[in-house]
Amino acid sequence: DAPRGGGGGGYDDYLSEDRGTARPHTDGGGSKKKGGGGGKPTSKPAWALTEEGLEDREFEEADDLVNFAHGLDFDKYIEDYEVRNAIAAVKDRIAELAKARPRA
Repeated sequence: DAPRGGGGGGYDDYLSEDRGTARPHTDGGGSKKKGGGGGKPTSKPAWALTEEGLEDREFEEADDLVNFAHGLDFDKYIEDYEVRNAIAAVKDRIAELAKARPRA
C-alpha cells in the first residue's frame, strides 16, 4: 500500500531510481511526457507554463500532499526516538519562553 497516489515523478520515484543514470520521467508507456497532453508538464519550468498549466501543477502538488498525509502512519513517526527528542526540545523551549515572559 503506497503512501502516495497518482504515481510518476514523485518523491518515492526519486528514491527508487538508479541515481547513477539519468532517466526521463515517463508516463509508463515509454514515451516522454510533454506539457499539454493531460499529463504533468514536468519538463517546463513554472515561468513557462500557462496560467491554466500552473494551476494544474499546483492542484496536482496539493493532491500529492493530501495523498501523502492520508497514507502517513503518524504513530510510527511519533514513536521514533529523534521525533520524540525534537518534540521534547520544543516543549522545553516553550516552557522557557513562558517563564521568561513578563506577566502583566
